Amino acid sequence: MYSEPWCKPLFCLLEYNSTDKDGLTWIPLQKDLHIEHIIPAAHKNYKEWDHITDEMFELWGNSGANLTLLGGSKNIEASDNPFKDKINVYKGKGLYQNKNTKVTWYNITQKIVADFDSNKYNQEWNQAAIIDRWEWFCSEVAEILQIDTEAISFQAKMFVEPNKRNPLKESKTKEIVKPDAQKNETIYPDKSHFEIGKFDLDSLISQEEQNKWLNSNEAYKFGKYQLKDLKLQKDSGKKLSDLESYGVFRSEILPFLQAYFSKCIIQPALTENRFWRISAMPDNRTLFRLNLTGHEVLTITKSEGAAIYSFHILADGITENDLIELGEELQTELYVSDHSYPSGNAKQLYIEVNNFTDAMELFKNPKIVNAIKTYNLRQMRKGSTNWPQNIELAKLILTDTVV
Repeated sequence: MYSEPWCKPLFCLLEYNSTDKDGLTWIPLQKDLHIEHIIPAAHKNYKEWDHITDEMFELWGNSGANLTLLGGSKNIEASDNPFKDKINVYKGKGLYQNKNTKVTWYNITQKIVADFDSNKYNQEWNQAAIIDRWEWFCSEVAEILQIDTEAISFQAKMFVEPNKRNPLKESKTKEIVKPDAQKNETIYPDKSHFEIGKFDLDSLISQEEQNKWLNSNEAYKFGKYQLKDLKLQKDSGKKLSDLESYGVFRSEILPFLQAYFSKCIIQPALTENRFWRISAMPDNRTLFRLNLTGHEVLTITKSEGAAIYSFHILADGITENDLIELGEELQTELYVSDHSYPSGNAKQLYIEVNNFTDAMELFKNPKIVNAIKTYNLRQMRKGSTNWPQNIELAKLILTDTVV
């Protein structure tokens, strides 16, 4: 439910319902009002979250059992940290207990703090805490909206451990995954031409040119498209055609992609196919992915006729104040976490914005652009990327004149 447009308003209703009428205060739906993931998406980065399995997060991670309201600065500070550190942030003490910004204003989040202080769940956000939170959530929703939530509340009692998974669910998953794998094998029968490490960026672009690009604000000027592969053009053309039918593709997604490639990928026409590859997936929630050495450094996903833009960037040099100031410049909520690719070999940040205007606004921020460029260049220097390429979409990005 996290990605649904009604998620934040629903949690505001829960907050109103937790207060008597004398204490009611209007909660403006502004960008400083964030939805906090208690179990973070990047929970694997901390051993304190080791008790959360992939199956548990898939079931509960984006549900009412794991979400709450939090102010923007507290949400950014809480990020993907261990539960006890998050509690300190909720209390206003900060990650290092060196602040005094007072406990979060939201009662539904204070409830989590109170349970922690009372040692109700051994001061952990564990399965018992999650299920109790889910049942509380369902009960509140039923009362507020006057609907029967018994069926979804029952899901809490149906949770099974990974070694007792439903075989029907497993078989359906396999049926979905297997054809995709076969399809990729058919389209790309010979993967030898893009083995990781086969190509060296330094042999294509000198280190001096790389450093000059990194420290330059110049945008790359697109020119003639270089690749020719009739089979790949045919295979990728249909997906591009479907992607173009998505309402905001021409007006928003394509201009954004051209801005990104002109500013954040070194000599994109020269490095295409060896060092970067893109996927168009119009039938999925994820519309687009850019991959560098197997890392998805940029994704665009569907959201109610619009698009959500997600970036992996280098964390070095980006401070908490930088992120708070950036959030204040945007029209919508800025989501930040420290989700990282272990093989990225650098401290990383994952940032997400919810509309085209905010995505383009990021390119006006020199620190963010440099963090994107630096992370991308580091990945490209590791060698070629192992991913399918939609060369028709690449051609459109590198040669179209919409920007």
